[in-house]
Amino acid sequence: MGLLDFLRRQPVEVEQDEQVVELPVRLVRPPVTSADLPDYAELASGGRIPVVNVDSSGMYAAWLLELQAYYSYEENIPSEWIVQGQVKPEWAECLLELDQPTAYWLEVAYQCMKLELQIAMRTFKFEIHIHDASKRWNQKNFEQGRGVHMAAGGVRGSHEAREHFMRLRGAMPV
Repeated sequence: MGLLDFLRRQPVEVEQDEQVVELPVRLVRPPVTSADLPDYAELASGGRIPVVNVDSSGMYAAWLLELQAYYSYEENIPSEWIVQGQVKPEWAECLLELDQPTAYWLEVAYQCMKLELQIAMRTFKFEIHIHDASKRWNQKNFEQGRGVHMAAGGVRGSHEAREHFMRLRGAMPV
């Protein structure tokens, strides 16, 4: 008998007006539907692994607007970005780039979208298909800014996109 089978058989005791009622444990989550996903994403029907279709224009517009709105408030600027009451020059320049996004901000938006979908799907086991037939959002069409490696990681990169996501959502997928 596996752990899940064992847990399913364990009753949960609930006190109700001084009576103990035993309820069966339910570990089965309700299925995810497109309504659980952000507006720019849609659950596709099909195979064993769920597929989420993402409209790139909707996704980038939503995330870039949210990032721009968040960082437009002085109180949302992280203290580590500030030295002697001034925003560090590299971050001041980076924040100004939100008006004309760079590859850095596109990668931040992309990584945040993945994290948001992981929370909505309640799993890491799914595929993301991004639809951008015009290649409008191809990072090669944009200035580098701080660079994709700073947003997403890599060999010597950072994971700044995760930090942006934590500031906006307050939690990471688990």
